[in-house]
Amino acid sequence: DHAVSFKEPLEHLQFDVVCLTSKQIAPPETGCFITGLSLCSAAWDVNRNHLKEPRSSESYGNIPLMWFQPTHGDTTSDSVTNNGSSSTAVAAKKNYQRYRCPLFVYRPDLAAPKDVIVHQYDGESGLFITNVDLSTDTPGKHWLKRGVTLVCQRD
Repeated sequence: DHAVSFKEPLEHLQFDVVCLTSKQIAPPETGCFITGLSLCSAAWDVNRNHLKEPRSSESYGNIPLMWFQPTHGDTTSDSVTNNGSSSTAVAAKKNYQRYRCPLFVYRPDLAAPKDVIVHQYDGESGLFITNVDLSTDTPGKHWLKRGVTLVCQRD
């Protein structure tokens, strides 16, 4: 609806993604809620709302309800999070960085080196969906080396 309403090509559609800490019942005015995604090679800190190291026995971690909000072009929207402040303001206020996490239908070839997994899919693969910016207090290179990805379907 957003692409049609603003007469933007679908391939130019961008999203500001907010991880919500509370249950949402009503649909959002813009965008959509997505639940059921899994983090590979990382975990989500629900108290601090950012990526964290997984337990040694965990390959997958759950991520809370995500609100995908369409934005105009390269600008970041002033969308409101569940606590009343914009998602970019929350990240800046807490000095969080953002990790551009690739979202796949299912985990790419596990035999490939982790740094190749993240970079080899450029949108032409049927597995790759989009990149999702996630808050982190660790440099993005750390998560890139770990091969952190989001997946819709576990192995």
